[in-house]
Amino acid sequence: MIMENRSFIIDTDAFIHAYNYDFPPDGDHAGFWDWLNELGSTVEILIPDKVFKEIKEGNDGLDELILTLGNIIHQPTKGCLPYLPKVLQAYGKLTQTDLEIISRTADPYVIAHAIELKATVVTNETRKPGITAPRKKHIPDICDSLNVEYMRYPHFIWEMRGS
Repeated sequence: MIMENRSFIIDTDAFIHAYNYDFPPDGDHAGFWDWLNELGSTVEILIPDKVFKEIKEGNDGLDELILTLGNIIHQPTKGCLPYLPKVLQAYGKLTQTDLEIISRTADPYVIAHAIELKATVVTNETRKPGITAPRKKHIPDICDSLNVEYMRYPHFIWEMRGS
């Protein structure tokens, strides 16, 4: 089932996992990146600035590869800021330390962008509903609490393979 909305926000972990494990650019499946770029001409594939910043910190060349993908839309942070307080509230009662740790990650921004753009989050994270510590909550759990669509990145690849 392909989602009705045709916009997808890709989480940092999904990009990193694809680059380092499943589709390294110098491996047998390097064509994945060409496919992803081509897919970006038929559906919106967005990479938030915060995700790109996290990827760039990895210093492994993934940021340079992403810059060559002309059909991947770089999404500026500004538009998602009005939705960020709602997302942070979904984490639960936050201490100042929790807030500092969570705010340094791209996760709340990814979800805020999804709300802003009515997009589907693509992540490699899995649900962890038993986790109560706010800074340990996963993207799918926050998405569930906010009714934001998400899918794991293998599911995204499977659904998009014919697009």
